[in-house]
Formats: sequence, structure tokens, C-alpha cells
Amino acid sequence: MDSEGILPNTDYRRRTYAFNGGYNLSKWLKISSSINYINSGSDNRPNNSYGTENIMYLWCGLVVR
Repeated sequence: MDSEGILPNTDYRRRTYAFNGGYNLSKWLKISSSINYINSGSDNRPNNSYGTENIMYLWCGLVVR
């Protein structure tokens, strides 16, 4: 998944890999396994907290005043 944000120069990349398999040892016994790997990252993500480091917090402050 590659996505670009609403704000300029923001992006998000995520790669997901999933592997699973199983083997029947007998008529009543089966062994199965599953592995998931997720790698995500961004070059420039905005802060999502409440405070002055959040771009929307600053923008809303300008509109209200």
C-alpha cells in the first residue's frame, strides 16, 4: 500500500507479507503455522497529537480567531 497524504510532502508506505501452511500427520492430527510480517514507514508524517506540533491544531486556531 502506498498513499499520499492531504498535506504536501506526506506519504505512507506499508508492505505486508503473510505465509501459512499445514500438514496432516494422521487422520486426526494436523499441524499448521502462520507467519505475518508488516513493514511500514514514512518520510514525513504529520504529528497526530493534541498540541502545537499538529498542523490541524494550528489551522483551527487561525480559523476560530
